[in-house]
Amino acid sequence: MTIWSSFIALKIPANKFFPPHFAASHNLFRSRLVNEILHEQGKDKKIFLIEAQGGHGKTTLATQYLDAFPGDYAWYQVGPEDSDPVLFFSALVVCLENSLPGFSCAPFEKMLANSKVNVGDLPGLANMMLAGLVKALDGDFFMVFDDLHLLEESEHTLSFLDYLIETSPPRIRFILLSRRPVKLKNRLVKFGIDILRLGNEDLALTARETDDLLNGVLALGVPMEVVRKIHQATEGWVMGMILAGHALEGDSRAESMAQVTDALAGGRALDYFKDEIFTQIPAQFHDSLLKLSLLDEISVDLAEEITGEPEIGEKLTFLMNSNYFVRSLDRRGKIFGFHHLFQEFMQERAKLRFSKAERAEILKKASVFSMGQKRVVAALRYALVAEDYDEIDSIIEREGMALLAVNQHASILSILQQVPPEILQQKGWMLLFTGLAYSDLFPEKCRIYLEGACGIFGPRQEKIGELLALSQLIMFLWVVAGTHKDGERLLPRAVQLFDEVGVMLPPFIKIIVAKNIASGFCYFNANMERSSQYSSLAMRLAQKYNATGLIANVLLIQGYENLLLGYRQKNKRELEWGYSILLDSHVAATYKMALCTMQIDDLQMHGDFVNYRQQKEKLISLVGQELLEQTIVGPYLVVWDCSVLIAEGRFAEAARLVEAGVHTGRVDHNPHMRSQFMQWLAYAAALLGYREKALVAINESALLREVAGGDLFLVQHKVVAGRVYYQLGHYQESVRELNSAIEGASSLVTEYWEAAALMVRAGVFVKLGQLAEAQEDIGRSLVLMKKNRFSYFIGITPALLQDVLEFAVKRDIETDYALLLGRERLGVAFDGKSKAFPLLEITFLGGFSVGIGGRRLLKTEDFTPAQKRVLALLVSSPNLRIDQEKVQFALWPEGPPDKTRSKFDTLLSRLRKTISEAIAPHSLKNYLTLKQGILCLDNCNIDARLFEAKANKGLLHARANEWWMAGNCFYEAVHLWQSCFAYDNICDDLVHCYCNDLRHLLAEASRKWGENLAEVGRMDEAIYALREALKSDFANAGLVKMLYLFLRRHGKLAEAQQIVRDYGQHLSRENYLPEEIKEMLDDIVSMSPN
Repeated sequence: MTIWSSFIALKIPANKFFPPHFAASHNLFRSRLVNEILHEQGKDKKIFLIEAQGGHGKTTLATQYLDAFPGDYAWYQVGPEDSDPVLFFSALVVCLENSLPGFSCAPFEKMLANSKVNVGDLPGLANMMLAGLVKALDGDFFMVFDDLHLLEESEHTLSFLDYLIETSPPRIRFILLSRRPVKLKNRLVKFGIDILRLGNEDLALTARETDDLLNGVLALGVPMEVVRKIHQATEGWVMGMILAGHALEGDSRAESMAQVTDALAGGRALDYFKDEIFTQIPAQFHDSLLKLSLLDEISVDLAEEITGEPEIGEKLTFLMNSNYFVRSLDRRGKIFGFHHLFQEFMQERAKLRFSKAERAEILKKASVFSMGQKRVVAALRYALVAEDYDEIDSIIEREGMALLAVNQHASILSILQQVPPEILQQKGWMLLFTGLAYSDLFPEKCRIYLEGACGIFGPRQEKIGELLALSQLIMFLWVVAGTHKDGERLLPRAVQLFDEVGVMLPPFIKIIVAKNIASGFCYFNANMERSSQYSSLAMRLAQKYNATGLIANVLLIQGYENLLLGYRQKNKRELEWGYSILLDSHVAATYKMALCTMQIDDLQMHGDFVNYRQQKEKLISLVGQELLEQTIVGPYLVVWDCSVLIAEGRFAEAARLVEAGVHTGRVDHNPHMRSQFMQWLAYAAALLGYREKALVAINESALLREVAGGDLFLVQHKVVAGRVYYQLGHYQESVRELNSAIEGASSLVTEYWEAAALMVRAGVFVKLGQLAEAQEDIGRSLVLMKKNRFSYFIGITPALLQDVLEFAVKRDIETDYALLLGRERLGVAFDGKSKAFPLLEITFLGGFSVGIGGRRLLKTEDFTPAQKRVLALLVSSPNLRIDQEKVQFALWPEGPPDKTRSKFDTLLSRLRKTISEAIAPHSLKNYLTLKQGILCLDNCNIDARLFEAKANKGLLHARANEWWMAGNCFYEAVHLWQSCFAYDNICDDLVHCYCNDLRHLLAEASRKWGENLAEVGRMDEAIYALREALKSDFANAGLVKMLYLFLRRHGKLAEAQQIVRDYGQHLSRENYLPEEIKEMLDDIVSMSPN
């Protein structure tokens, strides 16, 4: 057992992982149920579902079946602690490790011990657990869950169990035992698929079994007439028969039999048995048993303390051996428990026998004993039943953070929710930990408890408690409430307390508090210097203690310290580090979602829409749509989608999207988010010409921003408001908003938003005829953009950007950068009059076409073979220029120069005519020219050249170990690639060489990317990249080897073998000799799959 599994064992009852011990001689063997029903009828069933009332022998039946047909199984005793789904999973992993020698919990330890695991992580963890389980199995394996009815109010735990049952492989089977119908919703249970159900009637004893029990097992010598009466009265209820049997024991047997018969005849059997059962137990046992009935489980050491009887362990063993409803809960005979019905009977008597104070004293001793055993949750439960609220507050103060550190938020909350509200509101630590637990499970409920804790801790000068409450309130006001102004007011006090008592905090707590304070400075007032001070401290501690989850959490803040201000180049480290953490199996889904969100935010902020969309889909597949909708990430994705659609000129779609999302719960009640929704709705409405709607929305956004606060978000709001007023023709209002935005951006040192505001204000000045002011603003904006390599601002429309760039080119303002922006962002160039015109779009990869503005105007059949050859030669030539004599020689190598020149002129004239007619009214002179005998292709976007640029850029990033940025480039390159030039275009050596260069580049990029994807666990994507590359270069042995290896590693053996066969057939078609083919194939399959 590992240290971690030993730690988990302290959190759970001793009998958690094995069934109660029953001596076989004290039990009736249910031969028919075991052999005929479970074994024969159930041999092909995945689930045995046994639902019956207490005392029907469910647990005994399951143990008899498992003993009769030995095999591997794990027994899991469900208890109240399993309402915490993370503890349930943790304990289940330890249970499997204890039950199956080949299974190890090591892969889960780091994540569960050092990370913030929540419900969203459990399906992924279940998949890991099942995969490890399958590897350790030789045959069928039963997972037994006893007392499943205790989970009926535990929705998250039941959902996890549903997922486990639904996704488990066939050889993993389940035995589910419950007093009441289980609330599982998986397909198998819901529709009765592959399931064997047993209920009360199935478990009821027959008359013959009743006789066997009373006269065989219990040896009571009961006449058959009485046996029949007992069977009829109890309806075959096993516990009823055993109670009757004990009532018939003793010296006054004839009198007892008459009393039992009368009780059965009068229909008061159960009450009679409850009254008489103690008469059969020695009187000196009574008080001790009544005291011990108050305990969940009975440790002999604790029992001696409570009863004052050194020999109590022997008495419990005697009762167990005498079949008096006592059972051993461990293999050493040191921990016992009562059958639940017997315990309920005794607890009723204990309330009559002992006063409330006496019962509380017993429970307090149990609480102290549990604390000595480091079983904190058990100690809290005993203190709760004892109504010892001071002790609960004290335990929570000492041990609460340790419980949260191992993700026991639900366990804490399940106890604290039972404290009377009038008591809870007086206890600072209980209020604090109620708030902290709610922060993780139901964050919208935590504020009142955290503020209540601050109200108690402050006047009492309990500085650590106040600091913890304040730091969590800061997180709440950022993530949930969206009231940055309220959060900013808390920062000075939080900083003061951290300076005074931060050194006293345990490292785990110190990391969280420092990170929370950093997030306040980052988001509330964009004081990135102060934010960095605290985030750096948190990161140093997180790294020192190798807390992977906390490293991820702090990294998010450090990333946003630069990202919010727009400094992408400064944020490289965080983006790349986030990528390396993102697919670490030890990192919780919450942290992965946050890191992935940061990367997506960066992509939309800098206009990389292709990768924005594909990584957004990855985020959804990584954590699920449901988890996204439960967090602030969901609304942010809507805001970003809206800004992207506006930047693409899709204004109506943007308006519909934001209107659909503005009234959802996480937006409607969050002034920060609603302000952003309304500002983008205003802009979309203004662009569509809906003046009144735009003005109403932007005014509401401004009011909400005043409520929410947030210095940087105020600057962003004013930039968008300036655009809204610009679009509506309210130029003075636009200038007012933009002046304020520029001043705020300069104060916050965010050159991204300063440049964005300057660009819009320049557009306004052009409309107002203030050309000198416009020239100054455009110059300042382009200088800032060039300095920081900005090429895009969130939500800037193509029309506004084009107006500004045309002005810049015309006035020779940073012309080179303006031309670059026009080409990259708008797909335009500029003519001699500084007017923009669209680039010519030429595709060769996977099909030949010519178009403009995303419209395909000419397809391959619109050109003659010679015309396609000319264009292919041009595209394959350096700098898209080629000597016409080279073209003439390539097309007519045997012809005399004068005749080939004439043919060339005719060919070029017809080519010009074909393209000119298609692209009218645009002039072909902007694209295809012949200058001094050099044929030139200008102002065009060619997919092959774009592929080349993206792949080479990706390789540069890869060589610098910048794998996130490399992956973005490689994704775009592979996305562009369909195949190389159509076969009829490859008639010339120049084109052939260029195609080979492209194939080799694809192979190199795919190999590099595939290696990295495989290394970080994204094997499906690695296989996809290699398959795409092999479509165009199946002769590349290196790619074939890598694909074969990856398929083997991924368990796709049939596909791996098919790749080898396909490669062999390809070599045969290429006329390789059989012995050469064999040697090459042997080289591939001899590679180790490890």
